[in-house]
Amino acid sequence: MPGPAADQLPKRTKAWAVLLAAGSGGRLGGEVPKAFVELDGRALLVWSLAAL
Repeated sequence: MPGPAADQLPKRTKAWAVLLAAGSGGRLGGEVPKAFVELDGRALLVWSLAAL
């Protein structure tokens, strides 16, 4: 079943997100907090933000 037509969608939708970015990253074996550990050149926190 197709969704509503573009002209029937609200013009602006507010969205909120809470990113949990805590942890020392000790089990990852580094000195960097877990949120700032890089994966494929980007911090894990950046990956989470991009997914929103």
